[in-house]
Amino acid sequence: MTDATLVLLTSIALDDASWQWLDLPAGVRVATPVYPGHEATSQWAPGVSLVDVADMIADSYPGELDVAGISLGGIVAQHLAVRHPGRVRSLLIAGTTAHADPATMLARAEAAEAGPSEADVERTLGRWFTPGALARVPEHPGVGYARRRLAGIPGRSLGAAWRAMAAHDLRGRMRALGARVTVVAGDSDQAAPVRAMRELAAEFAQARFEVLRAPHLMQLETPAAFSAALRAHLQLTGVAS
Repeated sequence: MTDATLVLLTSIALDDASWQWLDLPAGVRVATPVYPGHEATSQWAPGVSLVDVADMIADSYPGELDVAGISLGGIVAQHLAVRHPGRVRSLLIAGTTAHADPATMLARAEAAEAGPSEADVERTLGRWFTPGALARVPEHPGVGYARRRLAGIPGRSLGAAWRAMAAHDLRGRMRALGARVTVVAGDSDQAAPVRAMRELAAEFAQARFEVLRAPHLMQLETPAAFSAALRAHLQLTGVAS
């Protein structure tokens, strides 16, 4: 056990409740920051960048960090490691890439800023979960949580976050990192398929690669599988036994 903090970074639109189904090792100090605009008291203002968010997180937790991020969280984790390489001891990254497609991100921003619609929410859920989870009756708890978050977050904050992601491109900048890295892919991930995750893993000098039977938001639909992957990563890092 060490004094490092395990920082869990979640997807766009979600908050710290997205980790409630995880089975984490006892004795690990865990931080679950909430992004600007993803809580009632703030907004993700236009012009706030991924670098700004990464610096905010680094300033919030002293000492060494073990960082695990999914989707937008995986993007922020990359920027955190590049900006603060001496602070980030290990990375677990799932459901993301080393660069975004600007046109796709900006189109999502415009849709969010126009106001949430049921069709937009359902399209997003379709990228995030498997058809089986979406069809469950009663509703899958992770799906229900994500649906409520997507419907409730202000469109201006969601749009600003998508616009920040449009600028994401760290290709060629992570090979020199000294952090221990695990890249986790979901075999049913429509947003970041296995092929794209292998490309992300190749951006690091050395990265452990694992494929789970899971969708994009694996911490919500398949929390047991993601918990096991996170525990294995922490064991290799020396955080948990």
